[in-house]
Amino acid sequence: MSTTNARLLGDPDAPGVILDELLLQSWEIALRAERKADRTIVIYLTQARLFMDYCAALNSPARFDRRSVTAFLAAEHARGMAGNTVKTRFRGLHRLAAWLADEGETPTNVMAGLAQPQVQVEPPPVLTDEQLKALLKACEGTRYYDRRDM
Repeated sequence: MSTTNARLLGDPDAPGVILDELLLQSWEIALRAERKADRTIVIYLTQARLFMDYCAALNSPARFDRRSVTAFLAAEHARGMAGNTVKTRFRGLHRLAAWLADEGETPTNVMAGLAQPQVQVEPPPVLTDEQLKALLKACEGTRYYDRRDM
């Protein structure tokens, strides 16, 4: 990561908070109190820790503010992460931002109004003529044993 990217992180004048494991443990307790599924909790906490790792790689404190989150998501796109992966990162961090605001850790939700990343849907591969012929041939016959999966 370049020093230019490091300068994009952590606007000291913007609403935000430094993330640490103690804060994430408090969030986990809140998620469990809301009866979130175990898998959901793991996903949310993973997104927060990935954000913290990103900041650490830039030798920057894990300041959770709008600019830092935007820089993290842009870096994930630049690393070639799939659109749905970046969207999952966004959703986990968005939930964290809402909790931080609700708990008074930040004066506002630092991600409020931040647009969710768009996901480009790749069209499925088109079957070749040979594949279509094989598919139709597999559907021939009128008996049960002719049509069942084998």
